Amino acid sequence: MGETIMVKAKRKKDADGRIIRLGDDRLIHDCVITPQGKIDVYTDEISGGNILEMQVSFPAGYPPVEDDTTVVIRGVEYKTKFPSWDFFPGRQPWLQLHQPRQVMIVEKVEA
Repeated sequence: MGETIMVKAKRKKDADGRIIRLGDDRLIHDCVITPQGKIDVYTDEISGGNILEMQVSFPAGYPPVEDDTTVVIRGVEYKTKFPSWDFFPGRQPWLQLHQPRQVMIVEKVEA
């Protein structure tokens, strides 16, 4: 069982400066979240690891998350650095139940 993340709806300002929401916030269940970075296997050190970037994989079937969208993970806001992509369209797996997960890369929003 994975974690649940929230994808916030895009917001923009109108001519008067008021914020307009372009949709509703949505939840994505069963996500696997891992730090983005290179780990050296032969030592105990993390070389080039970056805890400000996370790789999020979530089940196929959810709508893709666009670039520059705010995502809330464990109460912390992140922006999508690389939009989600789905490996499933166009594939015909041997097992019909096998559906690869979508993957996106997010970066922590600094105040």
